[in-house]
Amino acid sequence: MLQIQRYIGPDAELSAEGLPEGADSLYFVRAVKRMAAPAMFVARDDSRAAAFLSACRFFAPDIPAISLPAWDCLPFDRVSPGRLAAARRSAALYLMTRAQSDKPIIIVSTVSAVFQKVPPKAIFEKAGFSAKTGQSINRKDLETYLALNGYSRASTVVEPGDFAIRGGLIDVWSPAFDEPVRLDFFGDELESIRHFDPETQRTNRQIDRLEMAPVSEVFFDEQTIAGFRKNYVGAFGGGISKDPIYAAISEGIRPQGTEHFLPLFYDHLETVFDYLPSGSPIAFDGLAKEAFSERQDLIEDFYDARQSHVAARDTGSGDPAKTSGVYRPLSPDRLYISPENFGDVLRQHRIRLHTPFSSDSGNKINFGARPARNFSTERKTEGVNLFDAATQYIKSEKQAGKSVVIASWTEGSAERLSSVFADHGLDVPLESRGPELLNLPKGSVRRVILPLEN
Repeated sequence: MLQIQRYIGPDAELSAEGLPEGADSLYFVRAVKRMAAPAMFVARDDSRAAAFLSACRFFAPDIPAISLPAWDCLPFDRVSPGRLAAARRSAALYLMTRAQSDKPIIIVSTVSAVFQKVPPKAIFEKAGFSAKTGQSINRKDLETYLALNGYSRASTVVEPGDFAIRGGLIDVWSPAFDEPVRLDFFGDELESIRHFDPETQRTNRQIDRLEMAPVSEVFFDEQTIAGFRKNYVGAFGGGISKDPIYAAISEGIRPQGTEHFLPLFYDHLETVFDYLPSGSPIAFDGLAKEAFSERQDLIEDFYDARQSHVAARDTGSGDPAKTSGVYRPLSPDRLYISPENFGDVLRQHRIRLHTPFSSDSGNKINFGARPARNFSTERKTEGVNLFDAATQYIKSEKQAGKSVVIASWTEGSAERLSSVFADHGLDVPLESRGPELLNLPKGSVRRVILPLEN
């Protein structure tokens, strides 16, 4: 199994124990506030990451929180990641370059996402585009920026990564925004910037400035294309002029699967952790080590399958042109962090492992949190009124000086609970904001509506 070295300072491990799911996000945001620095949580999978991100935004709406997803395709695939996944990942990387070392920001990612190497931070630092009303902008330069940074020209903007040009109007949907924006030009002067609804195409609010992020990790310009051509030949040998991927990229066209040759476009690749200031706190999900091991096995399996396919098509002539239609993968260590190097990658940060369990680890903090009462026994017992049992339990906790929070997913279910508990003689006010729950007086009882996962 892949071993993740966890360091606090040069060589000490730290295990944050007694943190069931839900409680770990609460203590995480408290730590971020106390440290006042960018911090990352690495979840085992997408579902866990979405739940953790929603909880962080609930408990700390004042702290910027972003999602860093993985590509939604298999390793060494012939197809590119989906446009939305690629755009969100690129936007997150760009926003990470803007993070200040003394300002709190939460980055929630997954094992698959951090396993994969990324372009150098210095490249992404220059990949944004800023504009404000009244500014003079060469529209041709803007169009070139959008094309080089992965945006796709469309007749109508309907999803992140699209842009459309109609006379003096340029519609563009940067993944950094929840909605697209409409840039209204008079000549080269930017007269207005307005958000609009992608379904109705109607503008709804005006802003004074915007900052756009790239939508791809592969930037197409003369330098990167020239680097790709040189590195592709170096990786696979000469005689590849008929290779469809090589030929398309040489012409400035993005064929499907381009992203899997990411290392060939740059002098070197870095890791997601290099985008964080040195010493940043990074927390790993309790099942992260198992997830890392599974991901490593998946990468190796798909690489071996690709290599076997190349070998089966090899004519033995040594002429690459005769196997030009065969997908030839790069070695895994060029696109992914190797297991042997993972400890060195993490060494510069403050790392902890979240777990709901206790251990014999010498360096640990046990927070003593427990899963909430779910009344599963009462649900299964015939003749027991569930709400009688719940009311009795809540009153006993209240008398003991403890605060009780009753959670619902929707406003409707929260209102129904209020009515049911009122019938049982219990008044339960609604608390709309997560931060207020952390400062409830002892013996308080509140209802709360939890955020749904994104």
